[in-house]
Amino acid sequence: MSTNAATGTVEQTPTVGPLALLREGEVIRCDSNVLGEWTWYFAVEDGQSVRYHEIEDYEREDVLARHVAAIVADPDVEDTVVSQRELENVRGESDE
Repeated sequence: MSTNAATGTVEQTPTVGPLALLREGEVIRCDSNVLGEWTWYFAVEDGQSVRYHEIEDYEREDVLARHVAAIVADPDVEDTVVSQRELENVRGESDE
């Protein structure tokens, strides 16, 4: 459990939903041609659900786990579990 100093809210590592199924080194990639042909990623970092969206140059944004679950459940969104390395590559953080 962690406290977000900016909002004063308490976040817990997701125990249900799509983020709870991730193993170490995995993230969820989402793609949608209907919602604007965007790609974005969801992960858990330090117990916090986070999003990296193409429209925001893949900058980290804290989100609620229920938000992630709603997006992944959307029939217009294709979700795939991928390696953390893929996210690092699109963010320009990889050594490769």
